[in-house]
Amino acid sequence: MKINAVLPEKGRDLRLDLFRGVANWAIYLDHIPDNVVNWITTRNYGFSDAADLFVFISGYTASFVYARMMLERGFIVGATRLTKRVWQLYVAHIILFVIYIVAIGYVALRFSDPEIINEFNLAGLAGDQAIETLRQGLLLKFKPVNLDVLPLYIVLMGLFPPVLWLML
Repeated sequence: MKINAVLPEKGRDLRLDLFRGVANWAIYLDHIPDNVVNWITTRNYGFSDAADLFVFISGYTASFVYARMMLERGFIVGATRLTKRVWQLYVAHIILFVIYIVAIGYVALRFSDPEIINEFNLAGLAGDQAIETLRQGLLLKFKPVNLDVLPLYIVLMGLFPPVLWLML
């Protein structure tokens, strides 16, 4: 089987790092309410925002890294490394998810404002459905406010090995 993939030179592409960093700053600015500076972000001038740009650039970068690995070492090695990366992202998400829940719960109790729990979409944890909500969180289906991009990226990266193999 002949593979016609053309890959860039080895090493980091600083242009991709630059635009991924700009996307991260735009995501940060978009999450600050009533901020004049976020008027310069792409959220206001199109159908997508910086999170879409970040996921796209990250996938583009992953295709370079893991395609080279698959070509040089085989599909199994490349798929295993991708799966390892997905696992690292999943563990990071679970840790962030727990810290997020604890932080919002603490703020709601500290300031005696249970409405904060509703504002951050954590109401399912306060009632009878806490176990089901946590299960949905572990399955990446339950997403509190501002925690929706990482589960999307984890799912896309999990589906990426066969897609990359087909692309090659």
